[in-house]
Amino acid sequence: MSERILKLLSTESTLTAATPSAVSGAQLLRILPRSNTVITVKDDSSTITGSVSLDANQAFFLRKKATETIESSASGTLVVSVAFGD
Repeated sequence: MSERILKLLSTESTLTAATPSAVSGAQLLRILPRSNTVITVKDDSSTITGSVSLDANQAFFLRKKATETIESSASGTLVVSVAFGD
């Protein structure tokens, strides 16, 4: 049985509501909303490529392109760049 290891690639930061962030060009993120929120992903021309509703205090992993940004509808959402390994 193999275990999945989470490798941290940056320091956790807090998203500001409705403010786009590329999270330093990260491609895999661990997101922890502190309240119910909608996460929106936009491409480099600000076109929405997707969105998802997240419940408060439920960790979520999101893969995105380095050039894409994310936005949270609620302030206080925590985000960190990560990688998986075995």
